[in-house]
Amino acid sequence: MTKTLGILTTSALALLGAGSANAAIVNFTGPDDLLLDPATNVIAVNSFGTGAGNAVSPDLLVNGVNFISDGNVAGSGTASNGPVTVATNSGFQINGWSTAPAYTNGTGTSLANFNNLMHDIRWERGSDATSLTIDISGLSNGSLYNVQLLFGENNPAGTGVRTWDIAVEGNLEEDNLTMLGSTTSLGYAFSGNFDPGADNTLSIVMDADLGGAPNTAGDQNPILQGVIVHTVVPEPGSVALIGLSGFAIMLARRRRR
Repeated sequence: MTKTLGILTTSALALLGAGSANAAIVNFTGPDDLLLDPATNVIAVNSFGTGAGNAVSPDLLVNGVNFISDGNVAGSGTASNGPVTVATNSGFQINGWSTAPAYTNGTGTSLANFNNLMHDIRWERGSDATSLTIDISGLSNGSLYNVQLLFGENNPAGTGVRTWDIAVEGNLEEDNLTMLGSTTSLGYAFSGNFDPGADNTLSIVMDADLGGAPNTAGDQNPILQGVIVHTVVPEPGSVALIGLSGFAIMLARRRRR
């Protein structure tokens, strides 16, 4: 079942359990509802970002974070920022998909750019054997990264339901994510904190049914409009808690001697 929460922040639990995820689905009505911090952003990607005449779109600045277009290459898309690369394999793409988005929680050029990047999609058929994959490489083993995947239906006339699963590093993180095709101003973001592990790569798979409850929705095609990656910075309270936990462990060991 889809979990709907506010913006995810770093927690002591996530920090103490490095490698585990603190994932949920975040509803948003614009860029101001998302984690967009230039100081900790690693990479942000405009999936299948295209402009007029299907030309590759220029990068789009949203709340100080630069969304890099992964181009209009059919069947694949790649964007890099320094050593970090986001690569997708989607077999299908649409420039200017459905109705233009009309998000409202944002201002000026940032809001206009956000509406622009949410208008194109990469997608995959949930009914075939090919999953939509997103590989984020060039990360650092032992570090936590917040990953946000952006989705928006853009279909005010739609009455159906779109449902699919999300797995990260082989673990089912979202079972039957569900979007209603009825709005251009409400989006969905999968957001979670992850350690890439020894290969320094986060491997994400989206497909109709990766486990869990059966998918019975009429539309099982996963879609993707954007990817955002930030480093996770420990909150002062979490750092203090970790330090206190470490002190307690040391004290317990001394008592056992």
